[in-house]
Amino acid sequence: MRLTRSLFLVILLVVTAVGQEAMLKLPSGKQVKVIKTGPIYNNTTFKKLGFVIQYETELPISDVARLREEAGQVFEACKPQMEKQKETDVIISATTKPTGLILKKTDSYSFVHQKKEDGKWALLSK
Repeated sequence: MRLTRSLFLVILLVVTAVGQEAMLKLPSGKQVKVIKTGPIYNNTTFKKLGFVIQYETELPISDVARLREEAGQVFEACKPQMEKQKETDVIISATTKPTGLILKKTDSYSFVHQKKEDGKWALLSK
């Protein structure tokens, strides 16, 4: 079952407003847990830098090639909603499951997608 735009918007609102997690089905059929979504701001100027989608990956952070492929699928699944929201900078952040008993530790790797003037999206991080 594909995630419809309206359902995705509801998930974005719920995850952002309540901090709940949701599952996102990728074009490959794999599902990933969306941890949080929302705008990201510069903490000094409060200027909006973009929109972040953070998800939990089972891949090792050191395997950048496979992470790039998985994060690309997350972006493709979310792109229609990002365009509807008129976002121009989207950060897809792959995060490992937390480890540790008292102090939880995670690792992450992010990919930045930017919409160019011609309307095409480009991956900025390689």
